[in-house]
Amino acid sequence: MVVNHNLFFESVSEYRSAIMGLSMVSIMLFHQYFTSVVPFNFFHFLGYWGVDVFLFLSGMGLVKSLERNSIRTIINDVLYV
Repeated sequence: MVVNHNLFFESVSEYRSAIMGLSMVSIMLFHQYFTSVVPFNFFHFLGYWGVDVFLFLSGMGLVKSLERNSIRTIINDVLYV
């Protein structure tokens, strides 16, 4: 089975900010008091999911940025602002 990785990254990049927003909300719900009550334990689980998804998408954004710009360009922008 052949997987087109560029298609995967393009489709995730299209909805990246929305998915990151959902993961931030799940992390905020994780830190609320009501998640320790039995009917709302699901929100507690979503907090762990939110951290994993947020870190994955942040790393993916960094990789895409490094693909678009060379390391020399990034260093020049940082050092010679």
